[in-house]
Amino acid sequence: LFLCVPFYSRYWVVDSETGLKKSTKAVDMKTANSYLEKYKEHAKWVDEDGQYYIEFKQNNDTVKIWIENEDSLREKIELINKYDLAGVAIWRWGYEDSNSIATIDETMNIQ
Repeated sequence: LFLCVPFYSRYWVVDSETGLKKSTKAVDMKTANSYLEKYKEHAKWVDEDGQYYIEFKQNNDTVKIWIENEDSLREKIELINKYDLAGVAIWRWGYEDSNSIATIDETMNIQ
């Protein structure tokens, strides 16, 4: 059994009045990290999800972003060792940032 992890984050735009989704898109890890830096006062670490969550108002909309970064990757990859899984599978190759592979290797204790 392999653990599958994303190299992207979801960026949602929701109508603030109705709560209905207006749009969603995938953003690469570099872009997600820039949102985390720009909106850090709105960011919170969610233990049960093992990732950062950002929510802020933009015009009449609410933007919601679930961030995949080094911290969230480390949380997920630790499950491989904990449950003795066969390895990791990654989707959306090319969306990783410069530290993603090193974080995976380091957490899995790959030399």
